Amino acid sequence: MARSDEYRAALASIGAFLAFGAAFVLLGLVTPAITPRFHAICWETAMVGLFAAAATVWRHPVVWFPLVRYWYSRLRQKPKPAPAPGY
Repeated sequence: MARSDEYRAALASIGAFLAFGAAFVLLGLVTPAITPRFHAICWETAMVGLFAAAATVWRHPVVWFPLVRYWYSRLRQKPKPAPAPGY
C-alpha cells in the first residue's frame, strides 16, 4: 500500500508543478501589456515549474520504473520471423 500512497503523492506534486508552470506560460503569452522584463520572468518561472515536475518524476521511481520495465521487456523480445517468400 505504500507504493500506491507514494504514487498518488508523486502524481499530485507533479500535477501541481505542471499547473504552476502552465499558469506562468499563459501569463506570459496572454498578457500583452507587460514589459519584456516581466515577460522573461514569467517564462523563467514557468521553466522552474517544469523543472520541478521533472525532478519529482526523477525522485520517485514508482512513477517511471514500470514504463522502463515495459520498454526493456519489449527490447529483449525476439523479432517476429519474416513472412515466407512467394505468397
